[in-house]
Amino acid sequence: MINKRIFGSPIPINVQKKLEARQLAAIGDKKPFEEIDSNYKDDRASRYKYNELLASNFNMEADLSSRTPFARMWTGISLVNERDFEKKETEDSTNSSISDSIEKSKQQDNELERLNSLIQQIKYKELERTIYIVGTNNLSTLDNSMDPNNSQQNQNYSAVFPPEHQVEGDNNKFMKPAAGITKVSSETEGIMGSIKKTTVDFTVHNFHDYDKIFSKFFLRPGAQVFVDFGWDALKDSSGNPIKLYDPHEILNLKSVDNQYSNDEKVEHKLYGQIERDSIDEDGFVTRCNGDVETLVGIVTDYDSKIQQNGSVECSLTITSKNSALIQYPKHTGTNVEAANQKFAFDLDNLIFYEQAYKLGSGTDQSRLRSGVEKVTNAGTSVDDELSFDNFLTSVKFKSFGSKSFVPTAMAQVSGLFVVGDEDAEDSYIQWGLLEDRIFNKYFGHGDDATSVSEDKEGKFTVRLDSSDGFTAFEKGFLYKQAQTDSAPNFLIPYNWDISYSNPRDASGKQKSGMKDGERVLEFLQGGKENYKQYGDEAEFKKKVDEDKENFNKFVSEKYSDAANSGTTRPVKVFTENGLVTKYDKEVKRVPIREIFINIEIVKDAFINDNNKNFRDVVNEILDAVNEDSYGLWDWKLVGEENILKINDMNFSNVAIGTKDERKKEFDKIFRFEVMSKNSIVTDYSVSFEMPDGDIGSMYAIQAMTGTPAKMDPITSIIESHSALQTICNKYNADLKKVGFRYLPDLGAYNALNQASQRFTQEQKLKYYNDISTEFKDKNSGNGSYWSGIGTVNPNVEWSPAVEEKSKKQSGVFNDDIDFNGEARMELARKREREAGKTVAGNIDDYYEYKITGEFVTEDHYKAIPLPMKLELTIYGISSLKPGDTFRVDYLPELYMEYVYFQVINVSHDVGAGGWYTTLETQFRVSPHRYEDSNMFKAPATGDDEEKENLKNLLNEANISGDDADFLVKSISISENKQKAEPPPVVLDPMMLKGGELLSEDIDDSRAYMWDNEATAFSTLYGKRYESYWQRVNDSGPLRIYSNGDWDWDYVKGSGKLPTIKGASISKWSADGKSSTGYTRDVITNRDFKSLRFFMTDLQQEDDKKYTYFDRLFSFKIVSDLPIFIPNPLYYWSDENNRYNGYGNFRCTWGRNGGKTTYVGGVYWPGEKCYLVINSGAPSKWWGVFPTNSASRTKLSDVNYEAFDPRWSEYEWSDEGPSGGGTPDQYD
Repeated sequence: MINKRIFGSPIPINVQKKLEARQLAAIGDKKPFEEIDSNYKDDRASRYKYNELLASNFNMEADLSSRTPFARMWTGISLVNERDFEKKETEDSTNSSISDSIEKSKQQDNELERLNSLIQQIKYKELERTIYIVGTNNLSTLDNSMDPNNSQQNQNYSAVFPPEHQVEGDNNKFMKPAAGITKVSSETEGIMGSIKKTTVDFTVHNFHDYDKIFSKFFLRPGAQVFVDFGWDALKDSSGNPIKLYDPHEILNLKSVDNQYSNDEKVEHKLYGQIERDSIDEDGFVTRCNGDVETLVGIVTDYDSKIQQNGSVECSLTITSKNSALIQYPKHTGTNVEAANQKFAFDLDNLIFYEQAYKLGSGTDQSRLRSGVEKVTNAGTSVDDELSFDNFLTSVKFKSFGSKSFVPTAMAQVSGLFVVGDEDAEDSYIQWGLLEDRIFNKYFGHGDDATSVSEDKEGKFTVRLDSSDGFTAFEKGFLYKQAQTDSAPNFLIPYNWDISYSNPRDASGKQKSGMKDGERVLEFLQGGKENYKQYGDEAEFKKKVDEDKENFNKFVSEKYSDAANSGTTRPVKVFTENGLVTKYDKEVKRVPIREIFINIEIVKDAFINDNNKNFRDVVNEILDAVNEDSYGLWDWKLVGEENILKINDMNFSNVAIGTKDERKKEFDKIFRFEVMSKNSIVTDYSVSFEMPDGDIGSMYAIQAMTGTPAKMDPITSIIESHSALQTICNKYNADLKKVGFRYLPDLGAYNALNQASQRFTQEQKLKYYNDISTEFKDKNSGNGSYWSGIGTVNPNVEWSPAVEEKSKKQSGVFNDDIDFNGEARMELARKREREAGKTVAGNIDDYYEYKITGEFVTEDHYKAIPLPMKLELTIYGISSLKPGDTFRVDYLPELYMEYVYFQVINVSHDVGAGGWYTTLETQFRVSPHRYEDSNMFKAPATGDDEEKENLKNLLNEANISGDDADFLVKSISISENKQKAEPPPVVLDPMMLKGGELLSEDIDDSRAYMWDNEATAFSTLYGKRYESYWQRVNDSGPLRIYSNGDWDWDYVKGSGKLPTIKGASISKWSADGKSSTGYTRDVITNRDFKSLRFFMTDLQQEDDKKYTYFDRLFSFKIVSDLPIFIPNPLYYWSDENNRYNGYGNFRCTWGRNGGKTTYVGGVYWPGEKCYLVINSGAPSKWWGVFPTNSASRTKLSDVNYEAFDPRWSEYEWSDEGPSGGGTPDQYD
């Protein structure tokens, strides 16, 4: 609807065109039929004329001043007999009977819903309806619906609904004038105008009218009142005059003898849009294109004062209906514990049962009913309840479950997801289902839970509905979900072409960001050429039908009994991007209703005693979501008339796409011409105000200007102030790299001291060493203090037992082998830091670095708000709302091309002097011009000249080598003309353990070695010349131990660092086109623990397209020598001679069609490799494989369970891991 649109959108195009026409006409030389060469294009080919956009009174002479504002207030009331009943008649129920409704009600799953469904079919018998209107153009300023020709009607009900001046016993005997409106003021309040309040001042001149009409029907708490105000001349976009709507027609009010009413369509008739609301014509407010505002609310405040002349000055305030939701108490009864238990039961059990029942087959539904009947007919024993709980848990996991935190296909369509291992350990609910099924059920206002959420009839139901909301999409979130073992606060699905909010079924529900018509229009008008064809409705429908068919086929195959009967179940994540998902991901957005929320967070927010109402509950959930997004999201609860919704304050249409695409969107934003001769702005102000708590941050950022220092944006306040300072520091837009610095120098110490909030063990040790260096050979000089300091010899504390324990943790396995692991890792970290990389010490740090870094480097920047506000007043116009964006042409030069404005509050004032609209707005930096000279994560602006000058200075100061390179990389960061790579963030290999990077600890202690003298795993190879990477198999000391094919290999190195001297090996070129032979000493890797010491640049890779990968990483070899890495295998000797693991050639060769599978290989220093952890046994089956294009083994070749194919199903279930079997240890 015109009053409900995507947050952060530009002003509606029809309103933009009207504002543009007003500005052009303000000059005074335009004619009604003159064409407009508009800067704001829509899909109409011909140009608009002034008379089509401006509803003027005198052929556009003194256009705005020639118009007169009007104001009107009305309310509709029904008189009912509370002792008599009748059936409700609506479009959906006209041909049905009460008996039909009773039968239908029996299908409801709970007693409350059944009762509600019945109650909605009946009502008290209606005796009469009337409408009171204040401010109509008719002779009588207060009108009602009674027919003056129907004397019986007047006799029966005139005492209840008297017309103005016809109150019985008075009949306006003193000839008082009619009641009239003197002033209307309306403004938005709360976060981004979540609540709208409108105050109407009016005077009632006849006290009897005040007593019998106004005090009864207007000045009454909770009364529903409509207020209209606007300009007296109204036209549609074709220039046709529009009459002010008649409330009788809006309500379809008819006589007492024919009481059928279609009043449920009121919202559509007022605000509806053809392309969004599936209606035949636009609503009244929509057609008026900003020349009229219609508001509806409930009376929350009123006042009346009797004057000396007997008249009554009245004032009432109506508040938008969403206030009834936002302030609704969490508990309305006294039994708080019971309410909490019911809420938890709904989220933990009932909603899962409900969705399984709705989506299941007849057989599924029968089984679910049988489960309920079984526990119902059984006793009340604990065993019976536990059995039923186990039954539901099984249903939950088999229907909606997965072992990883990646939502499955059935999770998409149900809105529910559970994670665990054959058990529901963590549960999630999609935001859309949470709105519809939980929040609107417990807090919404309407006929019933279903109608509140759907509101197909446009009845002003009070609800939470984020159907048009988007939030920023970053693929790093998907990587995190795939790898983490701790439950995130939210999850993003891989796909949302088919989902709970957009099922593409007979229901017609489309509540996932945009409706189909809007998407078609976006494809047609958008800047992406490869999507233009889908701007045709037929092509769009053809493609989405194809996407639905592919999705249904996937579900049928992956959830079939046959697919789930083996030793492992297939991955049920639908990763194929359909048209909608693909486009949304390209423009970096995902519908808010598609996000899964951790159910524990929802329950905690509800049972928290500090949360007193709906707003408190929702805000606690939003805080948890925002925190887990590393600040990339800023979800807030905002409002529009009768609904509330969630908006991501950091998401904006001008923040998506390439830099050129962002500039194109910025240029299309409507611009107010403030001080020109065609200005329609009557008042204008810019303000800057800093809270006391921000002064320190502002000082620190100001101190950094004029210096090359950079820092991380550790808070949104610092980020905002820093962006503002960067703009203020410009000389002008064209003269780059020239700025200002205040004298004397403020000193940047404090800002740099705030540069990072992260505090790792590495940083702790650096602080210790810094102190030792600074105070070396210095002490207090006071000998008496020396005896007061107690230290001990560290060798005493580092006892032999502790030392031995430390060695074992460092990879020292016996006295003969020492990989010197800690030293190797420290050297690797040092080199990574010198290369400008960040080594993440834990998984949360890694994903924060990676996700926020990708947000920046992939042309995706937030429209950062500045701590400044602009307020302007224009001649009255409606349809503007919080979130809308525009520009102005009267600002200091540098702001002009850097910022746009987002409306945060709207107010209207209508009085004798006219109608004026005031917009309070927030400065926001346009993402296409975002610069920040103080922040590492801002777009780079360095150039070659800057680098050269910096190098010369460092050379004069005798700073060279690694130190100079480090400074240059940190200070002068060049702009990359190509698409930037993700930031250099790497993982610490010590994180390769269960609970961090891995799902389980690697335990390869029982991997097969030939004997105790072996220094590497034994492997079982296939073809002699195809089983090892870069190993010369038939000569030298590293040749294969056995002769021929299909045999064993045995490796034995010598020395503390087990090495094979003078091995014959090869090396492929980086492009994979040529290979060269070498004779080199080669280190032999012993196991997974020692392997970690040879890793650097460890990165997670996307493993979701590989069914049998539990984890996938890439890393580079850090070593002075090449290293031989064999993959482990595990030997079962119990009369089977089976060998499992990537060290057995047969395990994958027997399943991949006979393709080459390396069981080991030689890897050179700096060479990049893959590390695969197989999901069949993630604690044992790991393997290293080359990434070089010359490799005969591709990842797809090892995407199989790594167990010996000679196992029979019986043997595997009896003696394999599932049967409690373990591999034999070598002797």
